Amino acid sequence: IRFRPFNSLKLTDVYVGDLKSDSLLYVKDLSATFSLWPLIKSSTLQLNSVEINDFAARLYADSTGAPLNYQFLIDAFSSDTADTTTSSGTFVLNLDNITLTNGRLSYDILSEAPVENGFDFNHIAIDSLQLDTDFSFTSVEDFVVKLRNLSLNESSGFNVREMTADVTAENKRMQLTDFLLRLTESEIRIDDAYVDYSTTTFDSIATRSTLSLPISKLVLYPSDLEMFYPPLNRLSASMIVGGAVQGSLPAVNLHDFYVLYVRALSLDAHAYT
Repeated sequence: IRFRPFNSLKLTDVYVGDLKSDSLLYVKDLSATFSLWPLIKSSTLQLNSVEINDFAARLYADSTGAPLNYQFLIDAFSSDTADTTTSSGTFVLNLDNITLTNGRLSYDILSEAPVENGFDFNHIAIDSLQLDTDFSFTSVEDFVVKLRNLSLNESSGFNVREMTADVTAENKRMQLTDFLLRLTESEIRIDDAYVDYSTTTFDSIATRSTLSLPISKLVLYPSDLEMFYPPLNRLSASMIVGGAVQGSLPAVNLHDFYVLYVRALSLDAHAYT
């Protein structure tokens, strides 16, 4: 442990075990920089940066519906009685940047047998997990996230080469801008989408809000998704999808929607001057 008073903390070889003495989390290097003055002045916890390098997390449950092995941590920090008092101020968490590198994450339902082919939702194994994001949080209805990059590999063959996005929630409106997702070959772009729930509550966002989701670019290669639906391996060409999804949930409309199935195109040309 290395601690510099009032602004930084560094931990090495962090280990957290579960109630069965199995490994829940191991972190080779964890460092954080912070500012205490905003917490004293305005109830704002200012974490300037959090960096976690070379880590492994193992999540599992004995059977479907059983609690996961980290449930004891949630119980330990949960209050037996609800606090109904209203604070005079609002607690704000500002996390300027969080960086994860060389991460491994596994999730298992121990009672379920592994599947031989395809994506196994009961046994997920992720490696090469990288994350770089900025984060400012006041509540689930008031936050800003700038995802600079997310990448990972899953044992089924599903890979995320790059994912970036800006997400803002304010005044009962969630907005997604500059969304980019690159798989092994596929690419999805959404320039500007939003969910507006100004006429309802956050709990009813899925059934009584207004949605606008224009698809700027969507190029799908079946091989990127065949682990979720094996019959896709019968398709050899890419698909181009475009259009917009708009309306008041749960009813939505498709505008200018199209799907093109594109086979390989070869062009040979010669030019003389």
